[in-house]
This record gives sequence, structure tokens and C-alpha cells, in this order.
Amino acid sequence: MPVHNSNARQRRKLGGGENLTVKALALVAVNDMIFRVISDSGQHVGNLKKIRGVWKFKAIGYDGNGLVIPGGGPLTDVHNTVFDNPDPSLLTSRLLG
Repeated sequence: MPVHNSNARQRRKLGGGENLTVKALALVAVNDMIFRVISDSGQHVGNLKKIRGVWKFKAIGYDGNGLVIPGGGPLTDVHNTVFDNPDPSLLTSRLLG
């Protein structure tokens, strides 16, 4: 289950010792089948990919050297969440709680 703070509007705290809070997510098109998912602080937290006709969120993290950790990062617990379409409002609601 996702970890949330106790504020009225639930927000996700980002790890790594950083005191960043994600309030919203944005989508940046890569092509017709892939969107980069970007936090409101500009962090790349995953990708939304159309796989066999279904949109799936794929979490992304980075290690201390900047190497990609597939399925990692601050949204690892919602990796593989399924969506009907690439809607940033729905993505924010479902992934951040």
C-alpha cells in the first residue's frame, strides 16, 4: 500500500533523503505508445506504455550514478498500474492516492 502523509490532500514523499513532495504528475509524449511521467518537481518517475492495447505505468528510479532502475524509484509500489488512457489527472489520482 502506498505511503502517504497525513495532510488533507494526500501526497507522496520521495525517497533518497530528499524532502520533496509530489502533488501532481505530467505526461510528456515520446511517441504514440509511450509517455514519460514527470513529477511536479521535474523528476522522471516512470513511463506510461501501451502494451498489447493496455496502458501500464512503469516505475523508474535512478541509482547514485544515474543508472536506470526499472520498476524502482518513488512510485515502485504502483509499478504496472493499468489505465484506460493517458490522462494526467487520472494518473495523479490513482498513483498518488
